[in-house]
Amino acid sequence: MIRTVFQSFGAIADWDSPTKIVAAAKASTTVKLQIGSGTATTPKEVVAQRAEES
Repeated sequence: MIRTVFQSFGAIADWDSPTKIVAAAKASTTVKLQIGSGTATTPKEVVAQRAEES
């Protein structure tokens, strides 16, 4: 599902199963998300992500 979201924005998504990291790239920007980490990483910053409880 996350691949579909990134691709809808024109980004290329890649999944690394051993590290559980998804990387999405568009132009010169790359965003990395790791399962269970609670952060998103770009070359310039680390952003805390908040999960919504259902």
